[in-house]
Amino acid sequence: MALRAARAADPKAKLFINEYGVEGPGRKLEALVELVRDLQARGVPLDGIGLQTHSHILGFHDEATLKRTMRRFAAMGLEVQVTEMDVGISLLGAAGLDRLGRLGRLDRQAQAYGEAARACNAVTACKRFTTWGITDRLSWIGAAEAPLLFDTAYKPKPAFEAVRSAFAPRGRNALAPARQSRRWRWRAGTGARCGWGSCSGLRAGRG
Repeated sequence: MALRAARAADPKAKLFINEYGVEGPGRKLEALVELVRDLQARGVPLDGIGLQTHSHILGFHDEATLKRTMRRFAAMGLEVQVTEMDVGISLLGAAGLDRLGRLGRLDRQAQAYGEAARACNAVTACKRFTTWGITDRLSWIGAAEAPLLFDTAYKPKPAFEAVRSAFAPRGRNALAPARQSRRWRWRAGTGARCGWGSCSGLRAGRG
């Protein structure tokens, strides 16, 4: 009912289901796929799926897994977006990673971001990649988790380079905006669809 009402109110608006914990295999992903099938069978308007992608260095999905998930929804005729990505770096008492210093954890964080960004770049249906904030200082899960692309002083972290490199043309400097891929544009903005704002963060979009 909500999707039909939204389409009636604004026929040009893109309608998404934005969900957490569906980036990889599992019962929740399968339930979402079944929900989409049911909605489509009943003619309910739906344009895309948002993968929130709140993650952690102790466990994140690799590029291949994320591409499979994105392509499942693409095969259903839907657009896909990474909508709220952040990657916490606390160790949570985990064995095996307790010897990692901060730099090691930031490198692992960069790997997580890179996997997601490369997956999005590889799947044509993935139209946008958004982080859930800009600076660690204002993260919803706290500065100690350091989950974003910029530190508390707004300096870029290894994760920033990993994301920019994923979307940049091969062999070019990913940090040079003039040289970035024509397929992707980095955007800034404010408001409900924040680009450089408090509710969202760095955002890349195709076209």
